[in-house]
Amino acid sequence: MLRRLLIRNYALIEHLELEPEEGFTVLTGETGVGKSILVGALGLLLGEQPGRDTLGAAPDHTEVSAEFAPPGADTPLHQLLGARDLQPAPGDALLLRRILNPRGRGRAYVNAVPIPLQVLREVGAHLADLQGQHVQHSLRRPEIRLALLDAGGDGQKELPRVRAAYLKWKKARRDLRELKNPDDSAGMETGLREQLEELTALAPKPDELEKLFRQQALLAGAESVLETCGAALETLEAEDALLERLHRMREALRELPADDTLGNSVRLMEEAHILLREAASDLRRFTNDLENDPQQLQQVETRLEELHRVARKQNTSPERLPERRNALEQRLRELGAAGRRRAALQKHLRALHASYLEAAAALSARRRKDGVRLAREARKYLARLGIPRPRFLMEIQELSPESPQRNGLQRVAFLFSANPDHDPAPLEHLASGGELSRICLALLTVCGGHGRDLPLLVFDEVDAGVGGAAGERIGHLLSDLAGNRQVLCVTHLPQLAACARNHYRVCKEQQANGRTRIHAEPLSPAQRIEELARMLGGLKITSKTRAHAEELLTTLGGATP
Repeated sequence: MLRRLLIRNYALIEHLELEPEEGFTVLTGETGVGKSILVGALGLLLGEQPGRDTLGAAPDHTEVSAEFAPPGADTPLHQLLGARDLQPAPGDALLLRRILNPRGRGRAYVNAVPIPLQVLREVGAHLADLQGQHVQHSLRRPEIRLALLDAGGDGQKELPRVRAAYLKWKKARRDLRELKNPDDSAGMETGLREQLEELTALAPKPDELEKLFRQQALLAGAESVLETCGAALETLEAEDALLERLHRMREALRELPADDTLGNSVRLMEEAHILLREAASDLRRFTNDLENDPQQLQQVETRLEELHRVARKQNTSPERLPERRNALEQRLRELGAAGRRRAALQKHLRALHASYLEAAAALSARRRKDGVRLAREARKYLARLGIPRPRFLMEIQELSPESPQRNGLQRVAFLFSANPDHDPAPLEHLASGGELSRICLALLTVCGGHGRDLPLLVFDEVDAGVGGAAGERIGHLLSDLAGNRQVLCVTHLPQLAACARNHYRVCKEQQANGRTRIHAEPLSPAQRIEELARMLGGLKITSKTRAHAEELLTTLGGATP
């Protein structure tokens, strides 16, 4: 509830403090005294844009602040404040403050924390609903119209199922979006597969580059190598060369009488002969290969060039091409797994979408049925509230099934005409401030109070153009609405004012400095009788007028419709 309202330098208000009580409170006063200014200031605090006439007369900054009771645990407001780290300390009040300069620029605060104006509007939407000519009507907001329809019908039974289905669908969609875009993944997979095919055809081997460099160096100096190898072979195998001389020497030693003593030497010479012969065989084979394949150097250099070309193309080094091949194979395996997961998620998402559509269809059917009934009941209340033959419809509009919404696939439009010979049109196009307030009052009554747990309802001009009987009915309905919340109403009708639990009189006085000051004072029972008598009798208040005022207060005060 609103515990305290402070207004400084707003329109004709220099300084005003208001501490409204619980329940139903009315504000009365002479015409033009500035009662509606209070409603405008409260709207400013809740995020409305200021009018030029409301700030132009202020010589200093305009300030509006309010103290609200702390929100209950687990309420939407409690969750909103917690999410933005604006929650008051346990037991502390919720404080709102807005400061504006004469040009309309300023700052907003929640619990002394600076916040953007949009956040102030979000918080304010959970604190109060203002119905008046100069403030934004909640009935013009699509989400409020839908909440009223669901609150007055059976939509509240189906809505949890729709919201649960929506949250599951939304999570599955988010999981799917976190994977690569299918087109991007397909393109990436194609590119990686082409690179892998190129590497598979190239077949690079570990340490191949080092071997090729050594082979290149060898082949590049082939002439010198062949000359050296030829000299070695000549030393080993030419006539009377090393192998032949070693053979003769070994045989001569074997014929000596000291054969047993020289046996080890003979054996070593035999081994040396064998090793040298094998070396000669290897040298011969090597030189033959080198002589018989003159294109070998070109082949090695072509291979080196190919390894470097592919490495440059795939943005790596030649020696890391085998690692690159392994990495590509692993990445393609991962993409394949992601593709399979994407397909599974897409199937799951389609199933969740179907479940959502089923729940939304059931909610839509209920809403259409409830819309007809609630509109019929609202028309009855509007007739009682001074609109004799109203035309009022709740038109359900279906949204695209391809774009699930948290509250279902419907939007509701409230169509109204005060004249039976005119087709009903959207409220924001036709209804006056007073008509809108009465429509809101009728709907709040028909829909069981309100679709949201708002602590404060404010009405201005709800009695515009109605007589005493209709005003009395309006008062009874407002009194009922105040059973579990605060209701503030600016009124000119004594019959309506008499139904209130609390009564404030708004007064205007001229100060010595020439400025006009507005203030609001709570009225005692005796003062209420005088104020009601003024409202009943005009300029001259007689004993009969006072008696009538006392009778109204006694008869209507706390009465039920």
